[in-house]
Amino acid sequence: MDTLVTFSIVLSALLHAYWNFLLKSSKQPNLFIAISKILEAAVFLLPFLYFQQGHDIHLNQLYIVVIAAALVFLSYSFLALTYQHLDMSIAYPISRSSSLFLVPLAWYFLNEQLGILEIFAIVLMTLGIVLLSITGSKSQASDILKVSVKGIVMALVVALISALQTLWSKISISQIHPFIFFYSYTLLVALGYIVVISCKYKAKNVHRELVLHWPQMLLVGLLNTVSYGLFLYALTKVNTAYVGSLRQLSLVFALMLGVYLLKERLTKQKTLGTVIVLIATLLLTLAS
Repeated sequence: MDTLVTFSIVLSALLHAYWNFLLKSSKQPNLFIAISKILEAAVFLLPFLYFQQGHDIHLNQLYIVVIAAALVFLSYSFLALTYQHLDMSIAYPISRSSSLFLVPLAWYFLNEQLGILEIFAIVLMTLGIVLLSITGSKSQASDILKVSVKGIVMALVVALISALQTLWSKISISQIHPFIFFYSYTLLVALGYIVVISCKYKAKNVHRELVLHWPQMLLVGLLNTVSYGLFLYALTKVNTAYVGSLRQLSLVFALMLGVYLLKERLTKQKTLGTVIVLIATLLLTLAS
């Protein structure tokens, strides 16, 4: 695999893990992610207007953007709920295990083939994800186990939606400029969140959350745009399963953030799972 593509995926994974850490740190994750998406759409409006001059979206392509927006909205909604029920070191690995669904989806819908070594690497990575996910995590501060069946189910739903989103992105950027595609559905998601905020939250609560956390919210929006931009770039260059699987390095980054910043306990199983994910990543990189 080209060095630039590999670097893009690794950096994308790191940025994705960090903005999820910022989201997890919020006491109101639903409101936090809603405002961050609105800020994200506002910040990148001018670049979108500039790029749109040479890359228009035709009316018969609008459904592509609407479907992408629906997938993203569902993903963020379930992710925010997941973090209310699980520690980050459990929720994030499960929600990022999209390769479990992505590989068969890419094979069925895109006819993407994998060699023996690639399949072995992805299976190995799946094992690492399982180890990272099934072992309970206790906060060193409170020593309270935070695991729930509901949270695990929601995290798996996020993983499935993420796989569908990756598959849809691969199809979409072959028809629409990647940035135009990304911003268009981000704008729709932001408009949707404006409606949700107006109906669900009082103005004073929104104002208080914005005043207290607007730097983190803005940073989440910026990191998400850069992270997914790098991800889309990689999708234009190599196999969908490669990109989706290598991006699972975000699991390792998230684990480190959870342990060192959120004081979540690192178990032997999680250490082993991390090592397995790293070995699988190396194998997958060499194989491709």
